[in-house]
Amino acid sequence: MTTARFRDLPLADALFALAILLSAVVQIEPAPYDLLMVATGAVLLARRDQPLPRALALPALLVGVFILFSLLASAVSVAPGHAGRYFGITAYLVLSWLLVAVLVAHDPQRTLDRLWRMYIAAAVFASVLGVLGFYHLVPGYQALLINDRARALFKDANVYGPFLVPVLLHLLVRIHLGHGRRRWGLGALAALVFFGLLLSFSRGAWGNFALAFIALLVLLYRRATERRQRRQLIGVSLLSALLLAGAAASAFHSPAFTRMFEERAKLVQYYDTGNKSRLYYQSLTLQQAFRHPLGIGPYQIQAQYGNATHNTYLKILAENGWIAALAYYATIVLTLRRGLQTTRRAGALQPHALIAYAAFLGLVAEGFIVDTLHWRHLYLVMGVIWGIYLAQERGDYG
Repeated sequence: MTTARFRDLPLADALFALAILLSAVVQIEPAPYDLLMVATGAVLLARRDQPLPRALALPALLVGVFILFSLLASAVSVAPGHAGRYFGITAYLVLSWLLVAVLVAHDPQRTLDRLWRMYIAAAVFASVLGVLGFYHLVPGYQALLINDRARALFKDANVYGPFLVPVLLHLLVRIHLGHGRRRWGLGALAALVFFGLLLSFSRGAWGNFALAFIALLVLLYRRATERRQRRQLIGVSLLSALLLAGAAASAFHSPAFTRMFEERAKLVQYYDTGNKSRLYYQSLTLQQAFRHPLGIGPYQIQAQYGNATHNTYLKILAENGWIAALAYYATIVLTLRRGLQTTRRAGALQPHALIAYAAFLGLVAEGFIVDTLHWRHLYLVMGVIWGIYLAQERGDYG
């Protein structure tokens, strides 16, 4: 499809933008984001003139295998009601990145510009709510917290924190590529979003950002072909680090922040040791995986044991079965490979590719310590990577 034909779909364009804008509201499932993305897909399907790009054939096949064998696992679960509902949301989410990829590929620069504008607005909104809640600045602030940690309008602080990471990376890249006073405005937004990230007190989110930030710096350094560009990158990186350090230092003026930070910064938490530790539940999950190669059904680990596995890849192996798990792993590896290819191709789309790849790398790594299977922004970033790849494959580098 050409750009002109895509612009003949203003409704799909508007629905997609609104979905991103409301992506910071995830307290129930299906979330507003889900309903709007389904509506966007329905509008595109109604056209009947938008074939799936050939480059998506293999990942689409892998998604199909994952969904099929997850459905079989749901059928044999001991709690089919929970399994069916959880499976339905999972199936929609793993399909949603295909929709994002198609939307981005058809008009990459325009779609990505709008996507980031909406995502930044959503992240800033969530960060402001996180600050207001943590410092008890609004009535009903308890609704914005969980265990004294900022969560804004997410169900969990461990989702709220990682949601902010891609936007923070995007703002830092724009600071690097920007000029003049514009950098100050971007710097203020970056400091606010980073402050929101800190208030999540999510160690996984902090590690996610650290890994993604380092990966982004490496990718940007490789992109710089001249010594002057590399010196500029080092200078801007140092200024960005000082900016973020300043935001962190200001937070420590609050006794409540200092107390919570000292508690959360401990390497070992109460749930990391003892008979009911994460390792204990992961051991139970691994045992289930070996006993039931076809899976025990989505959401069954938490339904049976009353606690989560805190490892996406182990959870899928036990609940969805070996074949579904291998399909999911292969999709992740293939996305990492295609994403790396997009970062090496010069053009206006390259900065978007660098951001998406670094963000995805952080999310994939965090999946080893927390359940990321229902994280909307994971599939959004994944779709961006594939959309850029599709555009570049047809010779559109922005």
